[in-house]
Amino acid sequence: MPRNDGGVAYAAANSQMGFDLARFDASVADMQRRLGELEAESHKPVIPSAVRMVSTGTANHMSDTEMLTRVRDLLAQSESRQQRELAIRIGQVVRDVDAQRVADLSRIQQGLGRIDAMTTADAAAHRELANYVITSTRQQK
Repeated sequence: MPRNDGGVAYAAANSQMGFDLARFDASVADMQRRLGELEAESHKPVIPSAVRMVSTGTANHMSDTEMLTRVRDLLAQSESRQQRELAIRIGQVVRDVDAQRVADLSRIQQGLGRIDAMTTADAAAHRELANYVITSTRQQK
C-alpha cells in the first residue's frame, strides 16, 4: 500500500496505476460547470415546442391549418388511449362484480343448506313428538 510521503510516493503509485490527477481535476471542474448550467436551466420556464414554433417565427412556423390538424390528431390519440383505458377498467369492474356475485351466491346457498338442515331436524322432532303422543294415547285406552 503506497504511503503519502510528501506526495512523491503517492504520485508515483498513482501514475503506475494509470491515474492522472490533472485529468481527474479537469473532469471534476467540467462536471461542476455542467451542473451549474443544468441548475440555471432548471429555473427557466418550460415552453412547449408547438408554442415555441409559433412564437419564434422561424422556418419551422406551422400554418393554422397544420396546427389545427396536429391538435386534432393529438386529441384523437388521447381520446383513443382514454377509451382503451376505460375499456380495461370496465372489464376489471365486470370481473370483480362477477367474482363477488359468485361468492355471494355460494354464501346464500350455504345459508339455505343450514336452514334446510335445521328445518328437517325440526320436522323430524315434531314427527317424533307426534308419534309419541299418538302411541301414548293408544296405550292408555
